[in-house]
Amino acid sequence: MWAWILDPQHPVEAIVAERAGALVGFTIFRPFYRTLDANEACYLDDIYVAQAERGTGLARQLIERVVEVARERGWTHVRWVTTNGNRRARGLYEKVAKPRDLLTYRIDIENEEAFTLRQ
Repeated sequence: MWAWILDPQHPVEAIVAERAGALVGFTIFRPFYRTLDANEACYLDDIYVAQAERGTGLARQLIERVVEVARERGWTHVRWVTTNGNRRARGLYEKVAKPRDLLTYRIDIENEEAFTLRQ
């Protein structure tokens, strides 16, 4: 992943937060194509904040910076997912964004039994 981030030709990017020279948080994001609407949006893949920095507003600042980048690039929105059990993060997410009624489905390619057609 870091090789992608450091490669200027790769679409995956990161925004990092440092305090006293130490990495305390980051976001990883990329553009994604919205084919039905014929535009691009931003997919926020990861948000991480060090344990000691949680509750300081850093996660909100990181999200706000990603939104600024999206706005600068003309992307239509910023989208991300989280688990139902991630209650602390969801508390923030529900303050800064609107939850959508999207379900996530996944086929694990490496699993031999991953894809079977059902009648």
